[in-house]
Amino acid sequence: MQRAITIGEFDPTAHSGVVLDRTTLTGFGLEALTLVSTIKLSETETAPVIAETLAAQLSHFAAANPRSDVKTGRLARRANIEAVASHFEDQNMDGVEFVVDSCVDDGPEQPLLKSTALSLVRMRLLPLATIVVAYQSEAAFLAGLEVGDITQMKEAAEAIHIYGAKAVLVRADGPVDDENVDILYDGVGHQFLFGSAPRTKSIRATRDLFAAALLANLAQGRPPAEAVERAQKHEERFLMERQEKPA
Repeated sequence: MQRAITIGEFDPTAHSGVVLDRTTLTGFGLEALTLVSTIKLSETETAPVIAETLAAQLSHFAAANPRSDVKTGRLARRANIEAVASHFEDQNMDGVEFVVDSCVDDGPEQPLLKSTALSLVRMRLLPLATIVVAYQSEAAFLAGLEVGDITQMKEAAEAIHIYGAKAVLVRADGPVDDENVDILYDGVGHQFLFGSAPRTKSIRATRDLFAAALLANLAQGRPPAEAVERAQKHEERFLMERQEKPA
């Protein structure tokens, strides 16, 4: 069985973070290892684990499972980015799918918006990525550009790609030019991938599910654009099923 490692937030409700990652990955037929970088205490409060704790998890579990595909989510602090980057920079990553869900402005305290943390994401985490996922405002921070319309989304994807990810996916937080669109850039061209899921800020509530589904499809050998489209559809089915459940 294919194996994936997911690193991110532990949410006791299982509505997000590594617990939702595990559910998503196993639903696609992958075995999932979950490493915790931060703990959700409430809707407005999180408690990042200390970097030594995350490094110990990586040293034991990730090192014991080489060649596993990887998804990173909310790393929560600068030192945790360093721990993740340091571990995987020392590994042979050829053929390993690595999805970086950037999460740079996604959290109650937004600790990754400091310039040193953003630089670490750009210079050490993004070069590991098969695909980096950034929502519009995150893409603006990573690219150092305003990101509003489709042209600006394309420009941001190009700017982020310079840091070394194989591909960049800029996701719209809401309708852009009346379209629900994600833009994938691989250094050669842009692909416009249209989804039907409602696009409001609440789309980020399913970001872990989307990124885990993206990793699963990449791990199963699908090319990036097809993997994104399948992850979009998985997200849409999830949202539809949630709406249909009785209150």
